[in-house]
Amino acid sequence: MKRRVHLFGILAICIGASLSLMLNGCDALTKATQIDVPVEITVPIAGTGNFVPKTSSDCQDLSTNKDVMDNKDKIDGGSVSEAWILLNTVQNPVFSNPSVNMTNATFSKVSFFLTFPPEFGDTKQYKLGEFTNVKLSDLMVPGTSGKGYAIPVSSEVNAAIGLIKTRLRFCTVSTYGTFQDGTTATSTNVLGQVKFTIKFKVNTI
Repeated sequence: MKRRVHLFGILAICIGASLSLMLNGCDALTKATQIDVPVEITVPIAGTGNFVPKTSSDCQDLSTNKDVMDNKDKIDGGSVSEAWILLNTVQNPVFSNPSVNMTNATFSKVSFFLTFPPEFGDTKQYKLGEFTNVKLSDLMVPGTSGKGYAIPVSSEVNAAIGLIKTRLRFCTVSTYGTFQDGTTATSTNVLGQVKFTIKFKVNTI
């Protein structure tokens, strides 16, 4: 009886080890048969007049991107690995509150979304990222990366990335809320850019 129990124990261990090897092997195989193809998107910031609050939209067409088109049929989802914003110029700003200036002006909230053109019948806004209580001056510093202020990326955007394979045209919507205490602002010229990197998962076989 003891011998039988012992044999059952050994059998259970062997089965468990085999399953572990199979699962780990499948995971390793998936990783080995997929590569990451990074595509950087640049959204220009340019405007005059009302500066804050403001909502703007800029659309991209990845049908002209060689990396995307070369791998289009093999794309299997993806994610946004990083996002940045950098304001290069804010000329002659006028704040509705005279106590607010370029040094202490603080955004209450700034949000970024991906959307698709009307022909896709999808009105959802997929959140790319958002930050709150950030000084205007912080968005004008390239930082150690040289790219600007890092935007915290939302996992919500991954759903949109998964659709880009069949929707090569999409838009980036930027929404700048008022400064704290409801302060608004105008400017004769605002220049900058939002950049983010889409890391597409591409099957190699």
